[in-house]
Amino acid sequence: MIGLLDRLEGIRTTNSIQLNWDVHALFEKPAVIVNHSCNPNLAIVPNRFGAYDFIAIREIYSGVEVTWDYATSELECIGISVCLCSAANCRGSAGGFSKLPPDHPMVVARFYAPYLEVTMRSPEKEMSPLGIIPP
Repeated sequence: MIGLLDRLEGIRTTNSIQLNWDVHALFEKPAVIVNHSCNPNLAIVPNRFGAYDFIAIREIYSGVEVTWDYATSELECIGISVCLCSAANCRGSAGGFSKLPPDHPMVVARFYAPYLEVTMRSPEKEMSPLGIIPP
């Protein structure tokens, strides 16, 4: 699924997707209606439009909901305070990238927003009071 930007947001919202430390956006349909799962069947990859494409990471059968893990684009996710995905590995909330362990399959496969790479390279850096690890 090709992700296209609808508009940039000045602040994080429950429906925005984080593109960089201080950049949040709303995507056009169908990407904007893809739900979260702790065991998703889609992953994000940057695209040429400044957004993310959603690629299948396993076979998706007809009638199955397509999902992605919101923690792979958000340092701290505010969109899902209580997760209802019912996956065996459900974390209870999306939580955000800062809550994913280094051996998480999406982290190991590098299926996360590029701006978050600094959190993997520099674990010794401390977060600011706003919960941001500076580049």
